[in-house]
Amino acid sequence: MPINIGLNLQPHKVTLLAKTTKCVGGGQEATYSPRISNFPAMVAPASSDVKLYYAQRQLTVTHTIYTSSLITAVIGDVVQLGSRLFSLHGAQNIAEYGFGALWQLDALEITGTNLIIQMD
Repeated sequence: MPINIGLNLQPHKVTLLAKTTKCVGGGQEATYSPRISNFPAMVAPASSDVKLYYAQRQLTVTHTIYTSSLITAVIGDVVQLGSRLFSLHGAQNIAEYGFGALWQLDALEITGTNLIIQMD
C-alpha cells in the first residue's frame, strides 16, 4: 500500500513580473507588471556549480527557482516571492527525456533598490 507523505516540492507561490517602459516627464522609466501570478515554485539558494557557471560569465546568481509551470520568461524579468525580488539571469528546462517541464530559473536577489511595480 503506497504511503502519502504529503511532500510538496513547490511550496512557494511566486509572480513573474515583465519589464515594461512608461513615459514620465519626457523620458522613459522602467516598470514591471505581472505576467503570471501565483504559480507554484521552489526558491532555493543557488548551488556552487550554478554560481561558478555564472561567475565565469561575470554574472552573480544567488538563487535558483524551480517550477513545473509552463511559463514564458526572458532574461531581465523579475520573480516576486512576497517582498523578495529576483532578477532572472538564465533559464533552462531540466526535465529529462521529454517528460514535461521542470524549469530552472537562475536569479540574483535584488536588494536595496526601488523597483517600480505597476499592478494593472
